[in-house]
Amino acid sequence: MAVLVAGGGALRLGRRPRGPLGGRPAAPRQGPPAARPPPARRVKGPGPGSPRADGARPTTRRETREKGSPSVAKKSSGRGQITPRDERIFRDLYHTRILTTRQIAAMHFPSYETGRRRLYDLKWSGKIENHVFRASTEDSLDEDVNVWMLTSKGFRYVLEDLEKEKPERYPDWPSRRNVRHYLDANEVYVMASGALDAVLGSYPAWEWRDERGASRRWNMGGRERTHRPDAEVRFGDTVYFIERETARSRKSPNHFVNRMEDYAGYIRYARANGAAESFKVMWACDTERDENHAADAGERFAVPTYAGTPREVSQRLKQHAQESVQLAVASGARG
Repeated sequence: MAVLVAGGGALRLGRRPRGPLGGRPAAPRQGPPAARPPPARRVKGPGPGSPRADGARPTTRRETREKGSPSVAKKSSGRGQITPRDERIFRDLYHTRILTTRQIAAMHFPSYETGRRRLYDLKWSGKIENHVFRASTEDSLDEDVNVWMLTSKGFRYVLEDLEKEKPERYPDWPSRRNVRHYLDANEVYVMASGALDAVLGSYPAWEWRDERGASRRWNMGGRERTHRPDAEVRFGDTVYFIERETARSRKSPNHFVNRMEDYAGYIRYARANGAAESFKVMWACDTERDENHAADAGERFAVPTYAGTPREVSQRLKQHAQESVQLAVASGARG
């Protein structure tokens, strides 16, 4: 028996009544359960793939699933839409011919992985393609490189975008032996292009020409020769010839002398034929030894020369661009 203390006295409470078998009291008897209503009949309409009354083509199950999937729609629009950054990548590949994933990511993306994913998205547009060159001891490729280049479709797309007047032939992929050569020279472009765009604006305010675009034939003493710098930068009234010397090339001092002699001959030829531009040789070297050889050769043949690391050459190009703008502003003020 339970005891509840209330107001100083004890109040005894009786136990709950028990059922007939000593358990809980029996529940009151109820009638039979109500019958459940019959389930509503489902009206089956034309599903995916079924013929439609209006004669339109029926949708497939895959189309129905994709239309209702925001992730699929987002992925498709991302691949199909060309952004201003994508346009700049196309122009970079037009000017340089080839670039690696790492070089493109360094110019346009916050990380390598972000750039790699976007490049493979752009590959679906048919405007760029890639080739992985495997490392080999037989040439200068000491590591695997994923190299990108415009397709013929992308090449025509850029020509229309830049409003090129003269027709240009779509270039083939460079040979494996020349891939490293192009990529080494393009390191200067990767380091300088952003600064030159910021100071001068994009093409045609300044232009980078790869070895193919910078090469031209000239004649000296009745003998035809070929002027072929590694690359060429043009802005203002100056042409900058880019020479790239890597540490692994290990060229002798005579190499620099012979190259500078060719430059001196070509500059004389160009001026004799009415060229109004100024010419400078920018030698991007990996070693101080090569910088000294290049500077000595330039002094020997009286050719305006700057020799430094690729980073220093890109900074010097930026400095010349700033001076060119200041000169143009001063000339406009005087006029």
